[in-house]
Amino acid sequence: MGLAGMAMVGLSACQPPQLGPGCHFARSASQVLLNHNANGWGDGASNVWASGGRSHWNNANTKAPTIVNYWPQDQNAGHFGVKEYTSNVSINSGYTSTVGPSGGFAPPTCGSSSWATKPHIWLNTTKGSANERNGRQLWNYGVAAHEIGHALGLGHTTNTDCAKVHLMESRNATAQDCNVHHPTAGDKAAVNGIYD
Repeated sequence: MGLAGMAMVGLSACQPPQLGPGCHFARSASQVLLNHNANGWGDGASNVWASGGRSHWNNANTKAPTIVNYWPQDQNAGHFGVKEYTSNVSINSGYTSTVGPSGGFAPPTCGSSSWATKPHIWLNTTKGSANERNGRQLWNYGVAAHEIGHALGLGHTTNTDCAKVHLMESRNATAQDCNVHHPTAGDKAAVNGIYD
């Protein structure tokens, strides 16, 4: 959800915009490594959710790099990482940033040809656990996939009509309420525009 302050290119209701030049992984990369233990807390529910989100993108048959699970407990390992936080106050279920909750979820820095600083996917385990208790596991996968979409270089759309809603809606609840838990044709087209 949280990617404030980033310029977006090609805003359209038809597909999510690109975040901009250098706000994505290297276009030549055939795969990127998702470090599931970047916060050093070991395996947890957020890792399962991130794996589900990763699978959603890999199964979308896009031109984006294949996302590969990577398990070392090293914050500097891999191309991007998943971290978790707990909050029953935050309205968001996730953020994409390079710093934690105390740092205000600052977005990763764009580079000349790819991310200059390492993106992290932050997932709210308080909201995620509530989703699981309420039988909404797909919501957690969808939130993780949404945040991974940011790491791949996609911005937000702002549709409310379920016929036009994408995974990358600015209010993730809109996508979830419309049962959009996977990348849509518009999400795939936007990624293809980055990595083509």
